[in-house]
Amino acid sequence: YNAFWYAAKDKPIQQQIELWDRIIETPHQGFYDSVVWEKKYNKVWKESKQRQLTQFLPKYAGIAPNIDRNFTTFSETVSVQLDRFVQMFPDAILQAPIYAALSPNFNGRGAMLSEAGKPDQVVLAFGIDMISSRDDEIDILFPHELFHIYHHEVLGITQDGQMENAKLTLPLWEEGLATYVSGVISPGRSDGELLMDPLLGKVDISRISGLARKFLASANQRAYDEKNPEIYRSWFNIGKFKVESDLPNRCGYLLGLYVVRTLAKTYSLNEMAHWKTDEIYRHVLDALNQLSV
Repeated sequence: YNAFWYAAKDKPIQQQIELWDRIIETPHQGFYDSVVWEKKYNKVWKESKQRQLTQFLPKYAGIAPNIDRNFTTFSETVSVQLDRFVQMFPDAILQAPIYAALSPNFNGRGAMLSEAGKPDQVVLAFGIDMISSRDDEIDILFPHELFHIYHHEVLGITQDGQMENAKLTLPLWEEGLATYVSGVISPGRSDGELLMDPLLGKVDISRISGLARKFLASANQRAYDEKNPEIYRSWFNIGKFKVESDLPNRCGYLLGLYVVRTLAKTYSLNEMAHWKTDEIYRHVLDALNQLSV
């Protein structure tokens, strides 16, 4: 990062992107191919990369000190957060390597790292520049992402970024439960803080029943359908697809949180964290039906 920004800070955007390719990506090409750009799933990754870097690199001038600080303190942050997480989930092994990286498209992500000559490996990556730009709350972000890694180990499913063979109920549950865990580890936070999005936190509770009914209509769809990617994206991604035009992106996170809270009235966090996929499907449908009334 230091070498890149020293060379790029006064350059036009296209030269910055060329320096990015040479200094940032080339030494870690497998990481950027599989974890950042997800080339396996994104047929238009070149266009996405160009657009995202063009939009994001101009922010570096204002956040450079924060980026430097977050890189410098990253190892200590990881140590503190892992200790807190294992206290809540003593059976957590969490053997996935944890990366601090530059990325214009995520603040935290579990992914499958593919590098030439090496077996694929589950990793947890944090986009330090995105965290610095959004000023994300570490005590919210880290438990959320650590739980995803732990949860996938419990479920015995791979982290390929798209959950190809799962139904849409699985990502709803995963994101809702990870958000709920952040609230248990850091109590007293608002929904906007837990969801890391003040707009989601402002969605009126009266809209939840309609969201539940809408989700039920798509609950048996594949979590990620290459022919119909807008189904997943409308619920869980930032972008042009929305479930309702007057609501913010990522309403699946908010609805998932309500689903978990509904079930938490009956089941403990430990029970819910250890449900297998068939149990998750059944319980999520039950909670959605309760919420839809």
